[in-house]
Amino acid sequence: MLKLLIRTGEKKGTAYPIEDRVLFIGRDPSNTIVLPDRQVSRKHAYLCPQGSQYIIEDMGSVNGTLVNNLPVRRQVLNPGDLITVGSTVLEFAMLPDPDDLSKESQDRASVMEPIFRHDPADRSTVEFTLPPRDLESLVTLPDQAETSSLHKAYLRLAVMYRLIKDLVTVTDLGELMDRTAEMVLEIIKADRALIMLVDDQSGELLPRATRTREGLKSTGDIRFSTTISRQVFETGRSVLTSDAMEDQRFLASESIILQGIRSTLCVPIKTKERTLGIIHVDTLGKIMGFSQDDLELLAAMGHQIGIAVENAKLVTDLKNANAELKEQHEQLIEAERLALLGKIAGGVAHEINNPIMSVQGFAAIAAKKLKDGVPSSETLQECVNHLNIVQEEAQRCIQIVESISQFYRRKQSDLAPTEVNAVVDAALNVAGFHMNRSHIDIVRDLKPDLPQIPANRGLLQQVLVNLLLNARDAMPNGGTLTVATGLESPSCVTIRISDTGCGIAPEDMGKIFKPLFTTKGEGKGTGLGLSISQDIIKSHNGTIEVESAPGKGTTFTVRLPSAGRPSSLLDGNT
Repeated sequence: MLKLLIRTGEKKGTAYPIEDRVLFIGRDPSNTIVLPDRQVSRKHAYLCPQGSQYIIEDMGSVNGTLVNNLPVRRQVLNPGDLITVGSTVLEFAMLPDPDDLSKESQDRASVMEPIFRHDPADRSTVEFTLPPRDLESLVTLPDQAETSSLHKAYLRLAVMYRLIKDLVTVTDLGELMDRTAEMVLEIIKADRALIMLVDDQSGELLPRATRTREGLKSTGDIRFSTTISRQVFETGRSVLTSDAMEDQRFLASESIILQGIRSTLCVPIKTKERTLGIIHVDTLGKIMGFSQDDLELLAAMGHQIGIAVENAKLVTDLKNANAELKEQHEQLIEAERLALLGKIAGGVAHEINNPIMSVQGFAAIAAKKLKDGVPSSETLQECVNHLNIVQEEAQRCIQIVESISQFYRRKQSDLAPTEVNAVVDAALNVAGFHMNRSHIDIVRDLKPDLPQIPANRGLLQQVLVNLLLNARDAMPNGGTLTVATGLESPSCVTIRISDTGCGIAPEDMGKIFKPLFTTKGEGKGTGLGLSISQDIIKSHNGTIEVESAPGKGTTFTVRLPSAGRPSSLLDGNT
């Protein structure tokens, strides 16, 4: 005997006979089969005979009617078909008449508590209620409907896992939106999916990702229902409609009519504070039985995407802020460079002016003596001395200009294997020319057979000459200048330059390597020598340190890596 057997819900186990009559299914008490299921419409569907067959037809329900998990509008039934209305599953089953049950089964049924009792308030007639053992003998277990629900729950959980994984691993917002749209169509059997995000400037909803079901014929420009999308975005509430064209809320929507939009799900993408966009899925020309579970899944996805979008916006804002800060920092550096250039120009002007005046004066004297006729040998010697001074002062101007150029270039040096002691000897010869009248005793303590170092010979010599001349200036009344080289370790060569001069005041020790800082009198130094020297030594992957005691003298120690050693061993020491 054909019957409708309720497989899930409060009336599970209740069977209704199917005769030559129409059976109405719904929540309203006027229906033949009344289902206390909130997802079932008041007038949901009806079942009626058609010749030797039976058909089921959906009555425009909100959540639709499914047969064997496929949405239908009108469908011929076969024994064993599972009918889903709302969250309730019924089986179109061939069950024995109670009179045909064996006496043993009837005896068990008479003593066992039935699964559901007849409800007097229910106008439908309960044919019979089977005890659990007899139900198991008549219906294949495990329950197909429950197994299907578990499988569907598993699929949805898997989708949420993939979505959350993408939220963590995918950094590009556009790629994340595309993947999400694909997942939506994968789990919710719709024709189209759309993700829209609000533009912060205009406040308009703009499409970020669209996907259509494989095989769906394209009509060119893809249009969605702006009426539904705008309503969901503005209210922050989700919308589920089984037939948008018949839904009283959207009858005036031009996009729904023109596109033939039928079943629709639309949820907000939101955080706790605000709505950021919407996820919209729909079908074209056919009604699908979207369920409350579909709506809840889509809403959960919307919430997760909202978090990702908000985080992406924060990251973008942070990047923009960093870019703006970097630009301001570069502008500040440029302003400081210009200010520094002005300061240097003011300090160097006097420095260059002195030797230029000397050049002009001594050149004029020499020229005058040579114009007075045939010069004597004594006059010629005086002219030679004057011209030597001119040459020295001109060379001084060149050195000042080179120091300024070197301070601004600060380019990477070309390094080659170099003998340390040879560079020290060359520097002493150059500096010694300026010390021959300074009453300074020079002590050389150069360790032989030192390993070569990777260096730019000219730049290293410039550093040593600068340190030697600073030592000379620190001993105006004479003293002892000691230059020593050594091997601090197999990978570190040292150069020490010590004087017995006035020393450096403790409060100045932290400033001596800063550009433009000098303890010399006005016009006697640019304050660039030690800054340039430190820069050169750093470019050689080395360090320069200073020790000083006021009134006793100063020692500068330069440490340089030998050829072939890792430069990182000296990193961090300045």
